[in-house]
Amino acid sequence: MHDQEAQRVHWLDREALMLRSARPVLAPVAPQPPYTLRATLGGGPGPCYVGCCFHGADSENFETIYVVPYLGGHQDAIQYDPVIKGSNTWQVFGDADGIASAPLLKEHWHLLRIDVWADIAQVYVDDEGSPKATFPLRSGLREGRVGLWGYNPSYVADFEVRPLQAAPPPSPEPKVTVPPGTVRGWLVARYDRDSGTFVEHRLATTEHNGTLCLNRLYSAEPESQALAACEIEIPPGSEQAILETGYSDRARIWFNSILLHEGEWRWDPVAGTDGRIRPGHVKIPVPAAPGRHLLLVEITALEPGFGWGLTVRALADDNPCQWWPASKLEVPVSSVG
Repeated sequence: MHDQEAQRVHWLDREALMLRSARPVLAPVAPQPPYTLRATLGGGPGPCYVGCCFHGADSENFETIYVVPYLGGHQDAIQYDPVIKGSNTWQVFGDADGIASAPLLKEHWHLLRIDVWADIAQVYVDDEGSPKATFPLRSGLREGRVGLWGYNPSYVADFEVRPLQAAPPPSPEPKVTVPPGTVRGWLVARYDRDSGTFVEHRLATTEHNGTLCLNRLYSAEPESQALAACEIEIPPGSEQAILETGYSDRARIWFNSILLHEGEWRWDPVAGTDGRIRPGHVKIPVPAAPGRHLLLVEITALEPGFGWGLTVRALADDNPCQWWPASKLEVPVSSVG
């Protein structure tokens, strides 16, 4: 196993591989699930993330499960994070399936065990008898290469893969419920800088948590932009209408070609924001005129490594509105791509 940014070092009295680049370090094997991954791993002196990757189609598309042994001095977490088109999508999926707590220590060796099936994974820490977490797998990949993953200086002393003779566990109860009125289908397109137009128009559906994951559709580069359009119906007699939305990273929102909102939401530890897409993060009043109305959302990726997307729910007098994917994409004059 080799990566140009991984180094062999001596750490906590063990020979180890130091990871730091957030790139997968892949083993030259692609076991058929089910199988077990085991890794002895430890955090460095500062905040870090370290764990295993699997179902690797290539270095841009794979699953990860990692531990966070030190973050702000608290015992921290086990996190599942699918990597899609080169982006860790925890801003899309991070709250959808939960973050499991675990008694993890910095500068300490922990044993991470992950039992992997085609579409679900179960996680153990330090050989405890019961699993710490069970994660349904969201990338759509069902097999592929395995390896290691780490961000900021973190260390792995042992890594192995073993066959597993066990039936998959039952899928856990969903941790999110998508409320009525959440838009589940969009017409989307990406901005092409060469032509100066929005291209690759397509219909897209949201994830199980009601979030439109743009990583499914387009690779994110700095300042990548996409448009998502739908129609919202406000019933006659409505007195108040509102859009409840969450997004990452920057958004502009038009309602009937009128720009009603501009905002930015991304990971900023200093400001205490995590950038995760949350329903209802922003509430936008809109005209309550009855009939169908065009809703257009422009999303700009400022942090390509963390995922980009949006979620929208429409309400009229606190009742969910009907929605449809837009039949065509009308780019507002004030949208310059």
